[in-house]
Amino acid sequence: MKCMRVVLLGVFMVMLMAMPVLAEKNSVDTDEDILSSGADDATFIPSGASADTIVASTESREGGSIDTQSPVLDGSAYTNYDTIFMHGTSAVAASDYDISSVSYSNMGFWIILDPKVYSAYPNAEIFCPLPSYQLKTGGVQPRVRYIAVEHMSLMSSGGHAWPEVYQVQVMNGPSIVKTIPITFSSTSTTIQIIDLEEWYAFNRGLSIVLSIRNGVGASAQFVVSDYAARFEW
Repeated sequence: MKCMRVVLLGVFMVMLMAMPVLAEKNSVDTDEDILSSGADDATFIPSGASADTIVASTESREGGSIDTQSPVLDGSAYTNYDTIFMHGTSAVAASDYDISSVSYSNMGFWIILDPKVYSAYPNAEIFCPLPSYQLKTGGVQPRVRYIAVEHMSLMSSGGHAWPEVYQVQVMNGPSIVKTIPITFSSTSTTIQIIDLEEWYAFNRGLSIVLSIRNGVGASAQFVVSDYAARFEW
């Protein structure tokens, strides 16, 4: 009987010693467990990753519907897109002595350029800011290839609308990403789509800069009704 008590006591002591080990192995709150997996292993970013780290999403899109882009643009590189429009009243003009006046209305941003009296064109720059993406969920960074401006010129001479846009720049924060030598104008409200020819990341705020000029000997008015960028990923 005494021998049996000794055996039972020994078994009890072994069980007491094993319990902390079992508890530790069943825990999922250790640093090793947190860094090696997440709620979604495919999109998990370790806590030590840089804020600028870009991780490609591996999310499955099987069974999901694919929206038809309108207008139809080259969508071969990406599956998803956000087309973001801003009203023209968000635009601002750089201070310039060629500007007669600037105003805002429900139609958008209005600017009047002085008449052309010398060989040089009266000109000005209009800045059209847009919100942009640093990163989306999963570390995806949307990129832009297509931008658009809805505009109108209120002066016509020889079948040509003035003022005209003669150059477009796109900026990422303070940095010029691309300069596009392009000329367009219209006496009716028109949407001009501009192809940047490559996809660019804008993670510090996108600004579309319109360079305009007046080629007639009278004051001429230009209107920016709205503008847009298509972010794709």
